[in-house]
Amino acid sequence: MSKTNRKKLLCVLVSIFAVSLAYRVVFSSEQKKAPLKFVTNYPTGQSTINIRPVESKASVSEENELPAIDISKLKESKKPPLTKGGNVFKMFLTQKPPAPPTPEQKKPLPPPVDTVMEELKLFKFLGFIENNAQRQIFMSKGGNVYIVAAGGVIDDKFRVNALEGRVEVISIETGKMISIPATEK
Repeated sequence: MSKTNRKKLLCVLVSIFAVSLAYRVVFSSEQKKAPLKFVTNYPTGQSTINIRPVESKASVSEENELPAIDISKLKESKKPPLTKGGNVFKMFLTQKPPAPPTPEQKKPLPPPVDTVMEELKLFKFLGFIENNAQRQIFMSKGGNVYIVAAGGVIDDKFRVNALEGRVEVISIETGKMISIPATEK
């Protein structure tokens, strides 16, 4: 929300508040007092009540028609509170403590990738080409296409040998080899 939109929204809300406040002032009625639903038997002019000890529980003072209080039966309670205090809403606000961090286990490193074998796997046999009574091999690797005679070298890295029913591509540096079936379609 942009700053101008916020200002516009604030102005609208303040104006709504002002209109509702003016309406309340203009159309408010005076507060009325509710009548009491029961009448007490106490005299209205007396500010204190006489308290006298009595002998029986059923006796009632004749002046005020209130039972008298036996002060000797009143005791001070020195019991400790049931709880030691604290937050009474604690059971609603409890949160689980965060789990202790687990020790990170070091993942074993993957075995080293043999780049030569990965590069050898990219070679695809496309077919043979008969040219001047010499048989050449038609191959591709990635986006490159190669035409190589048997025993030829590709990119000064790989030697190609044609055997019966298959083509072997050998790395010159490491001697690793891949055999590709040589079936023409």
